[in-house]
Order: sequence, then C-alpha cells, then structure tokens
Amino acid sequence: MEKFIGDSLYRYTVVPWKAVYIFLETNHTATRYYTREGKEKARVSTNFFAAIKQGADNRDYYETYRTYKSGETKLVKNWYNYGIDYVRKPDKRDYYYNPGRCDKMGNWTYAEDIYANKKGIVRELYYYDTPGYDPEEDAEINQRIATLVKEVKAQDNPFSLTSLPSTVFAFCVRLLFFFGLFILFMLVFRRQSLYLWFDVKATRKITPWGNALYCRTVWYAFIPVLLIFYPTVSYVLGGGTTAVIHNNLILSTVINLGIVGIYCLIFILFRSRRYSARCAVWELLYSATLWVTLWASLLLAFIVLLICLAVLVIAGILSSDGTSSGTEEDAKDNMYVTSWDGECQNLSHISGNYYMDTSGNMYSSGGGMHRLGDLKRFS
Repeated sequence: MEKFIGDSLYRYTVVPWKAVYIFLETNHTATRYYTREGKEKARVSTNFFAAIKQGADNRDYYETYRTYKSGETKLVKNWYNYGIDYVRKPDKRDYYYNPGRCDKMGNWTYAEDIYANKKGIVRELYYYDTPGYDPEEDAEINQRIATLVKEVKAQDNPFSLTSLPSTVFAFCVRLLFFFGLFILFMLVFRRQSLYLWFDVKATRKITPWGNALYCRTVWYAFIPVLLIFYPTVSYVLGGGTTAVIHNNLILSTVINLGIVGIYCLIFILFRSRRYSARCAVWELLYSATLWVTLWASLLLAFIVLLICLAVLVIAGILSSDGTSSGTEEDAKDNMYVTSWDGECQNLSHISGNYYMDTSGNMYSSGGGMHRLGDLKRFS
C-alpha cells in the first residue's frame, strides 16, 4: 500500500481533463475540470460552480444557491477576495491506496483512511483525447466559465445597466448617512441656528422651545421614514448583505416611497386646514431629518464599535507572547462553518476567539460562533 497526505488528494501523475471525486463517508460528489496544459479551470458540486484563475487578474469566481433567514433562496454570483482555497483547513490525514488499482496513467482510483473505519475516496478520471473525453461537455464548461466571469464583471461595474439601480440606491443611502451626520453636528454645536432655519422656512415655530431635543413635531414623519427604511432592515435581518443589493430590495423601497408620497399628500391636505401647506411640508421635513439623524448616529456608533474591536484584536496579536494552553492552540485552526439557513463560510483564525471570512467579515467563537456584523449564528 502506498501512502499520501490528504492535501495531495488533487495531485496527479498525469493531469486529467475531468476528475470526479466520490467521498464514500458522506456520499458527496465533486468534480474538477482541467485545461490541456494541466491547469485547473472549474469546480462543480451540488448547487455550486466555480471558475478557477480566470482573466488577467487570475480571480476565482463562483455561483451558488444561498438560502436566507426569510426562507428565500437566491443564486449568488461573485469572486473570492483571496482565492477559493485561502482558508481551507489543511487535511493532514494519511490516506492509503493500492498501486495495483491505479489507472493506465498511474493515478490512483481508490484511497482510504485505514484508521477511520474504511472511509474511502473514489476518483473517476477522464483524459483528453481518450474514449472518456466529451468535447461537448468541455465546451459547455468553457462557456459556463465565460458567462460567469462576464456576469460578475458586469455586476462589479457600477455603471452597467444591471448594476446602475444598485449604484444609485447605494449612493442615496450614503448621501443620507452623511446628511444625518451633518445634522448631528448641527444639533450638537449649532442647534439654535438649525432650529431658526427650519422655523423661518415654515413661517412659524415648529422646533422645540428652549433648544430642547423633543417636541410633538418629531412624530409627524415617523411613519414615512419607517416605511422607507423597513425594506432594508427586513432584508438585512433576513440574512441579506448590503454588499450585494438585489433588485427586489430596490423595488420594495420604491413601492414604499409611493406609499410615503400618498401619506405626505394626505398629511399636507389635513394640516393645511389649520396652518399653511408650506408649514405642513416643513414639519414633515424637520421630523424626517431628525429620524435620519438618529439612524446615522446609531450606524456611526456601530462602525466605531467594529473599529474598536478590530483594534483590540490587532493589539492582542501584537502583544501575544506565543504561549497558550492546549485548548487555545486547538482554537487557532481555520474552520468551515455553516448557519442554520445553509450559508457556509471558510474562516481564518486571527487571534483568541476571533476569525475572519474571505469577504473580510469578523466572527467570534465566544458564546458560540457568530458573525459580529449581524450576530448571525454558525456552527
């Protein structure tokens, strides 16, 4: 029997066109495709496809179905920041194979971990210009690679027709955020001037007396602001990420904007019976401004908290003396985690209980593995 380390599973004496791996322990099947030059070009498994080292930048692209907390399943297409194998946990187990069961090219076709209840791996290998080679399948894989790369590049281009709505949406959100920070600055340092400006525009006193922070006017635009922000909040709580803005989020926001318009029109009509329509409009604007400021303040506090956590992690790394218990040493391994809704992430250990995925999101294993950004649980 010949022995090899698990990290050598994907090495060959002669590189095939296609290699089908059947893991008997889990009955999972994965396929890898290679070019005639022996370079890997694609990986395929259940609901997953990846194009390897494509384009001038040699990026690894992928498409996979992802189910969110809301129960909605979407096809996600993107590229890996640091490569598909960046945080893959090393497989240091010993595998054994019988050289008598190698194929004509000298590649093994069955191997097993003899110390783990005969957990074996079958390799079905097909080579270029042999009876097992399928030119049509190879052409389909090449076309699928080209399509995936093209679609992801178009998705990354903020001014393409498909990405333009998302670009405009993201720009509006950032504009609101900085506007909220500006109003926060005015409330802290120039509150009297801010209140006076709104009062002059409304032609009457609509701001709090005595430079206070609260008056009844604050609640006039609460429902409109809630309707505008609800789709985004629901999207994030449902497992979505604002790094990839889907069209249904934009559509929901636009629909709610229409409802907000109707609400504001009714408010102005009823309010103008007692005061002027101009006053009603500026009451709505003043109220909406304060709610946007509150949102921007909370978001700023969250960003500062994340920065502080990152600084603490880096400080822990720099001040680490390299001594730790056996349990802590075990916690330093990279890992592959899965959430209850099927989302999977490869994590790279940073320091202590902190990890990072390939997109730069931070995780903590304290009290159970969870993502710091949205507190989503993984196991």
